Amino acid sequence: MSTIATIALCGIVCAPATPLPGLTPGHITERGPGRLVGRAKGGAAGFPPPGNVWKPVKGSWNTPVLTANASTWERTAVQEPQVVFQKETNSLRMWYRGAGWDAPSGVGVADSVDGGQTWTKYKGNPVWVGADAVSADCAGQPFVYKETTGKYWLFATNNHPARTCIATSTDGLHWTNASASSETQVPLPATGHMFGNRALWSEGAGVWKLLQEVGTTSGVWEIFLYLGTDPFTWTVGNGGEPLSQLQRHPGSMYGGCHIATVDGVFTPKDPATGLYNIWYHAGAHGNLPTDIYHATSPDLTNWTVAPAGPVLEHQGSGSFAFDQVADPSPLTVGATAYMAYDGDNNGCKNCSHAAIGLATAPAA
Repeated sequence: MSTIATIALCGIVCAPATPLPGLTPGHITERGPGRLVGRAKGGAAGFPPPGNVWKPVKGSWNTPVLTANASTWERTAVQEPQVVFQKETNSLRMWYRGAGWDAPSGVGVADSVDGGQTWTKYKGNPVWVGADAVSADCAGQPFVYKETTGKYWLFATNNHPARTCIATSTDGLHWTNASASSETQVPLPATGHMFGNRALWSEGAGVWKLLQEVGTTSGVWEIFLYLGTDPFTWTVGNGGEPLSQLQRHPGSMYGGCHIATVDGVFTPKDPATGLYNIWYHAGAHGNLPTDIYHATSPDLTNWTVAPAGPVLEHQGSGSFAFDQVADPSPLTVGATAYMAYDGDNNGCKNCSHAAIGLATAPAA
């Protein structure tokens, strides 16, 4: 049990019906997957702010909200969080990766009913480790996409050899393998040799988009655009080239991108501007250290990083985010924005490699 973050171990959240602190959803109208067409009068649904305006939920950048229990499957790391609002239970749900660092990975679930201050880890964790008949441990870099009520997709990675695996679920807790074979469901680009983090969504029947981090022959991680006709059929877009406008320093990595959710709805475009928005992490000197940035695009191929500097920075000595803040997961609940992220200490020995932080700001 962590002495830093308050974590309970039990089953699913049974939240009260009344709004909880920090969890007051607005009113939005949705037409098709991830496309907002308006807000009801008096609604307060906002969008995550683009700037460096975030504050730590716990009051200190040195205090994570979720830490690994080293005596369990999580070993020395919880990382790669994805947080969404669940209006059915008026709670925040987090999917995250546990372990790694030469230990088998798994996907865990945790819920919060107090605006992210405390989290309850699901008693059935890990909820996914990979389909044994296809690959043991295909649970790295998990991304969960809720297409419709009762239809969830999980994309995850095993890089020995490099492949992306797919699972489906009706509740986000119990998963069934959907990969047809041990071969990857997503092709590598010509310069790629490993898969990293990802964000994917549907824009309607036969139109799927994927932003995929890939380890390349350049020696660093880079983001590629993929175009899909369904969750299983993908081609590399942008002429097979990485989205290099997202790189912040020559010869340095950029990856770990996420799109926003607004009151639990995946919303890749800001309804106010019509531009795609992503939050991602990028390096200053190769692959480390990394900070978190924000970027916009009209078409997913031409990108503007705004602001030019980080919106969240690694903290250095004495912090769980020693050499990385990474894998941001932005969301809004009504007029309140959140951003989950992992803080990492890649060089530590016999200590925590990664924990999860949570920041908040007024929604834009």
